[in-house]
Amino acid sequence: MEAVLAIGDIIVGVDISFSKVSLVIGKVDGSNQIQLIVASHKECDLESKSNSLGFDEDSLISILSEVVEEAERISKLKINSAYVSLQGNKLQILQKQAIKTVNNKEQRVTENDVISTILEIGKSDVETGYTIIDIIPDIFELDSGEMVKEPIGKKSSKITLYAQAIIAKKLYINELKNVFEKAGLSIDGYSPKILAEKDFYCEEREKKEDLLIIDMGYRKTDIGLFIKGTFIHADTFDIGGNDITTDIEYIFNIG
Repeated sequence: MEAVLAIGDIIVGVDISFSKVSLVIGKVDGSNQIQLIVASHKECDLESKSNSLGFDEDSLISILSEVVEEAERISKLKINSAYVSLQGNKLQILQKQAIKTVNNKEQRVTENDVISTILEIGKSDVETGYTIIDIIPDIFELDSGEMVKEPIGKKSSKITLYAQAIIAKKLYINELKNVFEKAGLSIDGYSPKILAEKDFYCEEREKKEDLLIIDMGYRKTDIGLFIKGTFIHADTFDIGGNDITTDIEYIFNIG
């Protein structure tokens, strides 16, 4: 579920891949948009099979600390916590729904009604060993059958929320928290990497269409599938730009 942001709020985001750790600091402006203050990153080689993270823990702690120190030096801000993006192979997407009866005399949907339906999604049963890390409200259905994105103030005896519950393995989340704590940071929340890229790169019209987003990195490629704007699937494949470069070099005998 998206955080409620106020003008002047400072937001820190961290993205970890096998070849780079990146950190950005943004500030919420008067248009409720996030303006970039600082971007810091460090290239590295973190891949490891020794834990559920898939990263060498000691190296990640060291590099994360360096990236934070650089961002603090440039911005003159103290960083205590951050939002973290997750790769597609570290999460699952569950399609959920929750129904809330509107009890006020006017039978108009209130903000509390909306919050209640979202919280109900958060109480959903998930597979043993997994935990809900994010909820993405998709659309609300009124008692008339009308589908709306913003139901507050609408006349209806009940609302039905259709949403995506993003889940991840508890072991992975706990190990990630442990790494951040050792680097002096707490985690504010989590976001699928491919979802953040959709919001950043796509126009409003495109966000409502069928989309397949492909993000090719050095060693890994993230994908995200959206059907009429609804988040359906995310995954990560063990192929990246370096593999393509190596294949081209081999085929054409370059280097």
